[in-house]
Amino acid sequence: MSLFHRKLGLASLLLLAVALLTVAPSQGGTFTENFNNNQYNTKAWRIDNSGQSGVQTTVTNNRLEITLPASLGGSRYQGNMGSKFTLAGNFDMQVDFTLMAWPTNNASQVGLTITQANDFSINRRSKGLNEGGGGEWYFTIIKGNYTQGQASGTSGKLRMKRTGNKMEGFYWTGTKWQLVGFFTDPSLGLATSVNITLNRDTSMSGPIVSAAFDNILISTPSDIPAMLLLLSN
Repeated sequence: MSLFHRKLGLASLLLLAVALLTVAPSQGGTFTENFNNNQYNTKAWRIDNSGQSGVQTTVTNNRLEITLPASLGGSRYQGNMGSKFTLAGNFDMQVDFTLMAWPTNNASQVGLTITQANDFSINRRSKGLNEGGGGEWYFTIIKGNYTQGQASGTSGKLRMKRTGNKMEGFYWTGTKWQLVGFFTDPSLGLATSVNITLNRDTSMSGPIVSAAFDNILISTPSDIPAMLLLLSN
């Protein structure tokens, strides 16, 4: 039994399970957010905009839509939906994305991240021309380790998976999940929040871009899902 499990008494676990069933509908160990009726679970998620003014993050058209304004560079800015809960233990998360306004070489990216000082992220990026000639790429950054593969199309799925202290990042090819990168480190096993984001890096200039997200799915081991999903204060 883990330290986390020993710290929680039976009464605490029961309260936690009730809270989870209230916050996010579940079947077994599956938690979903589909933005139906242009709503989202405000007990489970928060919407944040940061950096440059003009970032728009809204739930509309039964999905999460984010728009970044044009920039001449100078600071990182993003639209983001982050979890109010933290995930402890193994989990498997995925989200659909659609690139709506996405000019060539726009220096922006959509991604899934964890909040341990950006220790893990899986992204779809349009590189600027000053980034090795531009182009569309999937990539992971895990504990400073960078792995990439070429991308195409205007929609897809991103996935991140944690097993113990191992993090993996995937994208959907249309027929299967393609592994991009993985890494194992003790810090990657810590409880963490998760984020869905559209951002542009520091000092990167670029045009207006927009992207949409839908069908968030988080799976945890079905035998003890309530123990693995903790509500943050």
